[in-house]
Amino acid sequence: MSKWIFTCLFLLGLSLFSPTVFGQTASFKKTCKKYFKVTGSEENFKSVLKNMIKMYKESETMSIVPAEVWDEMEKDMIKEMDDLYDKIAVIYDKHFTEDDLKAIIAFYESPIGKKMVKETPEIIKESMDVGRIWGEEIGRKIGEKLEKKGYKQL
Repeated sequence: MSKWIFTCLFLLGLSLFSPTVFGQTASFKKTCKKYFKVTGSEENFKSVLKNMIKMYKESETMSIVPAEVWDEMEKDMIKEMDDLYDKIAVIYDKHFTEDDLKAIIAFYESPIGKKMVKETPEIIKESMDVGRIWGEEIGRKIGEKLEKKGYKQL
């Protein structure tokens, strides 16, 4: 189950890494919402929420909860996404203007921007696999070098 939590948090982190903002004006918030939609961030956020609920649902202690309760829970939590957007906005508002976001949106609405949104999830998945294997190799090499210097791994 910890692998699922790590994966969900990683995906959320990647989603948050992309520039996002919520300024104080209604226009700015509307632009941000569009930004989330065209970049795929909105779907990533929803996916993370659904995976978190799935983990709860599949846990031994929650198996008695009826499916309709979980469906209601998912709908309620998706409604909470605006709260997440507002919290992220405070950070990114320091770095981007509404015009900046409009320019970024224009890119994501272009053919290559749409391709980027489409391909990014697979790129992330493949990169995570490569990173995991690379990390294992580095760990092995560090262990070997330490053993050569007379230090035994625990």
